[in-house]
Amino acid sequence: MRKRTIALATFLLTGSLFTACGSESNVETATSEISEEADTSAEESPADTETADAASAPAVDPEEEYKNGYDYLLYYDSETNEGTRDYPVILGFNYPYKADSIINSTFAPSRYNFDTKYTKVIDSVPYHAADYFTITSEQYEITSDNKLIYTAPNFTGEQNDTDVEEKGEVETPYGTAKIYFARTHEEGFDDRCKEVALLNTGDYTVTLTWGSSGDLEEYSGTLETLIPLVFSPVEVSDDQKIQIDENSISADESYSVLMKTGSYGDKVTVFGFNPIPESENWYVSSTVTDAEGSSEKFQMDDQNRSSESDWGKQHGSVIVTYDPAYFNYFFGGRGMVTMDEKASVETPFGTAKIFYATRQETVAPESEEVAVINNLGTNIVIDYCPYDSISDGTYRGKLEEIIPKLFN
Repeated sequence: MRKRTIALATFLLTGSLFTACGSESNVETATSEISEEADTSAEESPADTETADAASAPAVDPEEEYKNGYDYLLYYDSETNEGTRDYPVILGFNYPYKADSIINSTFAPSRYNFDTKYTKVIDSVPYHAADYFTITSEQYEITSDNKLIYTAPNFTGEQNDTDVEEKGEVETPYGTAKIYFARTHEEGFDDRCKEVALLNTGDYTVTLTWGSSGDLEEYSGTLETLIPLVFSPVEVSDDQKIQIDENSISADESYSVLMKTGSYGDKVTVFGFNPIPESENWYVSSTVTDAEGSSEKFQMDDQNRSSESDWGKQHGSVIVTYDPAYFNYFFGGRGMVTMDEKASVETPFGTAKIFYATRQETVAPESEEVAVINNLGTNIVIDYCPYDSISDGTYRGKLEEIIPKLFN
């Protein structure tokens, strides 16, 4: 088995969806040395025991590291007494790839799903592909006969028939993550394969899962590359941050698409717009988050056809979202992306700054246009991704044309 230790004074972010690729960011990480030697013959005094307990504790404090180096916090949802619940924080982490994210709670998430889309080129033809990454404090364990089972209290459902094979381990600031290759068997279907890691933090077990939309038949070692990136804190200085104007503009409720944030029953409209009409050959779809019809993510796909040789560069999809994963990736300073400010457009909600973004984590660099507006404390991201997103280094100014249309 292979074993890796995160014990570098400076960790260079080098990773892709499958193997490490170039990034321009250096990540400062402080970890203690891990000793595999123990003197079991010496009698310990109470002071020695306290010292040993402190040394065996996680090398980072989640709350502090969240502020200093992480975008996300993972909690544990525990029922402590009858009718009462506790939500202790377990760890902080980053997700350095562009992704749509889903969390199971806005208050204290115990499960995050990240869905990363990218382009594969096969025989000079680009194809869309997707990978997924999940991190959860839900309870899983490996049985003595190498089965992955779900062990949440009061779970009475049927267990999947999932065999696992241990492949290696990675040391993290929170403990050792053991990595497995998992095959789920279902009669009448091909096996579903994924990589699974169980991270024992001492008090809790965190489960990390990676899988691909393609046929994953053999172990790729992706989690061995991804886990160090996820748990390496990245401190972002003020001069590295992109300056975004903060606006406090009431939204006109007459827009056909409204975006609202806040707790249910007390939501505030932070953004509104009118989608490009389908009569102009744009297909629109929305992720609705509540009964009032407020959208967390709205997508518009250009369906216009032409004989242009670079049709895939001239046409694409527009996403309007306040998903924090979009903002964190493009503007938080921890994503594997380079940003080049190109233009700005005035909107009813303030100035939209437009950037030419080049993703570094993909198989080949991919480029898109991204705009950001902050209103009433919420970051709204407008992302234009051409259908042929393989980077050619050319900024085409598509959002400069599209954004004004959203407020007609």
